[in-house]
Amino acid sequence: MFWVPHPARLGLGLGILSYAGKVILGVRADEAMTKNPRRLVKLFEEEASSMLETANTSY
Repeated sequence: MFWVPHPARLGLGLGILSYAGKVILGVRADEAMTKNPRRLVKLFEEEASSMLETANTSY
């Protein structure tokens, strides 16, 4: 478990942790920046999956 750094004036914070073959994304968002931070996580997961698939098929 880890936390996204949160300076007082930061509206959107992203943290990416890679460990033991896994990648974890943490999002901390002010509602003024995005109403749906879970969507950011979902889009990140989709893109990371697509990149991994491309990397696995290009070798």
